[in-house]
Amino acid sequence: MKLTALKNIIKEEIIKLQNEQAHPMDANLPQGQSMAGMNQWMSSWMNTVNSMPQANRCNFINGRIAGWQNKLNTAGPRFQNQLKMKLNIGIGKGQSEGCFAAGTHQTYNLG
Repeated sequence: MKLTALKNIIKEEIIKLQNEQAHPMDANLPQGQSMAGMNQWMSSWMNTVNSMPQANRCNFINGRIAGWQNKLNTAGPRFQNQLKMKLNIGIGKGQSEGCFAAGTHQTYNLG
């Protein structure tokens, strides 16, 4: 067996394994993104916010929410879903930090 053929077989098997382990929501995210990646992003983002002085948190959260909302209208469907996930996380964190009351921002359903 040639080396290239062996490499192709290995590559195909890796793709099969990745597809078997994929989360059902992965199909709604931009290519190359996954729910596992979103979970890692969320953890990192929460740590960033939690490590800030309390006085800076609301400005940071509100700025991020505004930025994601601005991108939402021009984004493709899969990127919109990623932005909606980020918005829901940001809105939840903003509410828990007392930056704004519940219901101040709409929550987003994935398309």
